[in-house]
Amino acid sequence: MSEIIENEVAQKQDLISKLQRWFNQNQKLISYVGAGIVGLIALFWAYNYFYKEPLEKEAANLLYSVEKAFEKDSFDAVLKGSQGNMGAIEIAEEYSGTKAGNLANYMAGVALFTKSEYDKAIDYFEDFNASDPFLGPNSIGLIGDCHAAKKEYAKAAKYFAKAGKKNINNLTTTHWLFKAGAAYEKLDKWDDAVDCYEFLKKNCKDAANTKQIDKYINYAKARNGEFKAK
Repeated sequence: MSEIIENEVAQKQDLISKLQRWFNQNQKLISYVGAGIVGLIALFWAYNYFYKEPLEKEAANLLYSVEKAFEKDSFDAVLKGSQGNMGAIEIAEEYSGTKAGNLANYMAGVALFTKSEYDKAIDYFEDFNASDPFLGPNSIGLIGDCHAAKKEYAKAAKYFAKAGKKNINNLTTTHWLFKAGAAYEKLDKWDDAVDCYEFLKKNCKDAANTKQIDKYINYAKARNGEFKAK
């Protein structure tokens, strides 16, 4: 037993000595790499502190008047700005790497949608980083609304379903999956409609507007020839 322990100790000492030799032989390389890492950290900090953070504040201040116009449904002012202030389109372009620039994409998309400029609206919704739990699904669903307005119902249904299954909750999920179900019914795609309604039954059973979900499921199944009386 003592021989085994002695062998393990010897192996560990041998490994330690090899590591020490490697370290001694490569001290210059290690110092360069260490200095490089420190330099990168310093550059990252400087970029955020001296450039990114001030830019974020500047963009947020510029977006304030756009947000006020958006709340009032003043969509011309949202797009073009008012009283010498930038509009959402300009902010989205000039401050594209900021949170405010990202939100400007969403506001521009909504404004363009209300003005029936559907293709342009789609472009802005697609540029919007849809990580927000509510605006994210809505931006996707609004792409569906744009396609529906263009009578492209298959594309609309696809985006409604995608929006409904992103960030599952009782608000956006029910809103967009009911729209998806209705769109699939319009396309006579009853299997897909059933899938939407059954997803709601499973994942949003506590939502106020899913209390009658079995009626939607049974209707879609009946139209698909699958109805079974209960």
